[in-house]
Amino acid sequence: MLGAVSVAVAIGAAGIIVSGVSARGELERALPLAASIQAGLVTGETEQLEVDVDAFIDHTEAASRALDNPFWKLGERMPLLGPNLEAITVTTSVAEAVAKGAVRGASDIELNAFRPQGGRLDIEAVLRTQPAVTSADETIHKAAKLMDEIDTDELIGPVAVSVLQLRSELHRVGDITAGLSLAAQILPEAMGASEPRSYLLMFPNNAELRSQGGNVTAFAILSVDRGVMTIEPSLNPFAETAMLDQPPMPVDDELLELFGAETGRAMDSVTMSPDFPTTAALAAGLWNDAAGKQFDGVLSVDPVALSYVLEAIGPVTLDDGGQLASDNVTRALLSDVYARYPDGAAQDAYFAGASSLVFIAVAAGQGSFVDLIEQLARAAEEDRLRFWLADPTEQELVARTGLEGAFAPDDDTATTIGVLFNDYSKTKLDYYLDATLDVSANRCESAQTQFSVAGSLTSTVPASGLPGSLTSPVLPPGEVLTRIEVVGPSGAAMTGARIGGQPFDNADVSALDGRSVVTIPILLQPGQTVAFEVLFEGEGLDYGELRVRDTPMVRQSRLRIYDAHC
Repeated sequence: MLGAVSVAVAIGAAGIIVSGVSARGELERALPLAASIQAGLVTGETEQLEVDVDAFIDHTEAASRALDNPFWKLGERMPLLGPNLEAITVTTSVAEAVAKGAVRGASDIELNAFRPQGGRLDIEAVLRTQPAVTSADETIHKAAKLMDEIDTDELIGPVAVSVLQLRSELHRVGDITAGLSLAAQILPEAMGASEPRSYLLMFPNNAELRSQGGNVTAFAILSVDRGVMTIEPSLNPFAETAMLDQPPMPVDDELLELFGAETGRAMDSVTMSPDFPTTAALAAGLWNDAAGKQFDGVLSVDPVALSYVLEAIGPVTLDDGGQLASDNVTRALLSDVYARYPDGAAQDAYFAGASSLVFIAVAAGQGSFVDLIEQLARAAEEDRLRFWLADPTEQELVARTGLEGAFAPDDDTATTIGVLFNDYSKTKLDYYLDATLDVSANRCESAQTQFSVAGSLTSTVPASGLPGSLTSPVLPPGEVLTRIEVVGPSGAAMTGARIGGQPFDNADVSALDGRSVVTIPILLQPGQTVAFEVLFEGEGLDYGELRVRDTPMVRQSRLRIYDAHC
């Protein structure tokens, strides 16, 4: 009897091994095809795409069949071995579901439908691809949820690695399908399918810092009608009147007390608010009050984001024959322009005109569309690309794209600390500023959560040779005054502040949406570095994952986040 049992166990073990090896081999043969399918979607080579899709489905179905035997199902109920076999089963079934639910419909997805050509977006093509994109997105996210539910702590190394690889790939692809699905829902109406629309394009100037990147004095107007786009640089309607008597809409008193009345009444100060939906609504309202022009939305793109776009589409030619490229556009718009044009109005006109040319090139379909999508995602991740729609229902969709730029309230999944830089030199010398930030949360030393924001600002302003147009009206030449607003977690209180290593006992502490905001003023001489630190303490240990919202500067701040859980 014992011998018979031993034989049965050996046969069962052999069956499990053979099944596992067979399934793994089929999945390994399927994975390279996934990259080929993505490439086919981009290039539009439908014949090869269909071959790759069929092969991918064949391999995932074969992997699933390999596990469809009694030995494998029995093994799933065994201690130690069971969780590993069950994880392999889930991984295989997920791969098969993705193959049938998303990959099979891949040939119906027209990525080029989202690409403008000749100044026009084909709205009908976007509508045609919408069902396939939506279906693929739903399948991918259901699959990702199943993979997220697998506890990898119970798995042996090779199985855990396979689970983590597929989980990571599903989340990566899920980000793409989610973006395409939302674009397919937003773009038709946003591009004038039902009626003409107009949008305000804002080009923040990071050489004069504001919370969201820079002050705004350069603009363009984008008009769309059934997908046809026209883009025109625009003069600042506030050239003669710097500030209106009243904000165009109700503005939170705490915001005005923190940043000043001009935040709600002057176009070049609306970006002091850390919340882009507020900024965009103010900008649209101010423009309407000053110039009688209503907008359906606002798009904000800074010069660094323009450099990313040019990296994808190639250079554009200016009216004077010069070229703007990825390696010179930031310097041209944020530094060279002040030596070239002493007059402020001429500087703004050059900034607006050059920035508009980049948009015109994108609308014409110039360059690599795939590279363009990647670079736009990069700009959005760095808070350099923001979008707002006046229609509340449409704005709800924008909020899911990552382009909204809202300073969201904290919850048990995420805790946000803000580090906002605002220039008070009244000149454009922030082109020469660099910042470092070390932000931490410590839940290990007491019943309260300790937060620390330690950073530094460095000025690389030349000691001499600055153009006259960069002379500050309030400071000696070359000096830079920056006001740093450190926005603490919801409900946390400031417990200390330091500047240059010395206690800063006179720090102003304001309130904004249930958060403490600590103001740190730093005056820099050319070549000087000044350190600062702000400490907060929050009630309890239930704060979510630590995130940092910092002002996008000409050169991205060197940011390090330490999030200690004990």
